[in-house]
Amino acid sequence: MAVLPYASLNSVRAAIRSRQVLRFRYRKSLVTAEPHLLGNFRKTHALVLRGWQVGPDEGWEYFRYAEMRDVEVLLDCFPRIREGFNSCDPKIVEIDTCIRIAR
Repeated sequence: MAVLPYASLNSVRAAIRSRQVLRFRYRKSLVTAEPHLLGNFRKTHALVLRGWQVGPDEGWEYFRYAEMRDVEVLLDCFPRIREGFNSCDPKIVEIDTCIRIAR
């Protein structure tokens, strides 16, 4: 899979829908994350990715879309929605793309 020097919005959306893991540079760190939601942050209206960061700093994080670099959509898929995910996140004012939640 090609590494993009910037975050392709369509690639990030597709990764959310297909539950594919993303790897990217963010604020001088290499991040691997399971993307769950893309939307506008309530406080700043910046477009953010809400994802589960995999690795040593494991946990829920917000990533500013404009600061994501060298984005790679990996072939790895994550099988489940992580515990603690809220599709009605109060910090997100408008949702662009959200992982499908089975009811």
